[in-house]
Amino acid sequence: MQEVLLGRRKALLPVSAILGAYHVVTSYLGVSRVSAKKILSELLNTYSEALYPQITIDLASTALDYAATHDIESWDGYLVALARKFDAKLVFSMDEELGEGLDEEELVVVNPFRPGTVRQSTSKK
Repeated sequence: MQEVLLGRRKALLPVSAILGAYHVVTSYLGVSRVSAKKILSELLNTYSEALYPQITIDLASTALDYAATHDIESWDGYLVALARKFDAKLVFSMDEELGEGLDEEELVVVNPFRPGTVRQSTSKK
């Protein structure tokens, strides 16, 4: 990650994914809310050029097209739309179904977590 944030390795990290990461690490990886907030805030505070803040109307519309066409979540449609906009061939997502129905030569989806690391979320009421 440091190589990406310093611009030594080309990658794009949607700022909105930081909000999703908070949910994932606190709900599925067992990280405390305070620790998650601290780490993710530090990442945002780098103001790295790799952090991509724009969700344009066109990207959102394209995301909905992908979501409806490929029967995926709208957030996943956004990741596909963004990857295609920047001609990226690799997307990291814990949603292993994201790549189903997509041409592997155009887009490869990789789960960055080891098997067994992710646990089911338990709702707290």
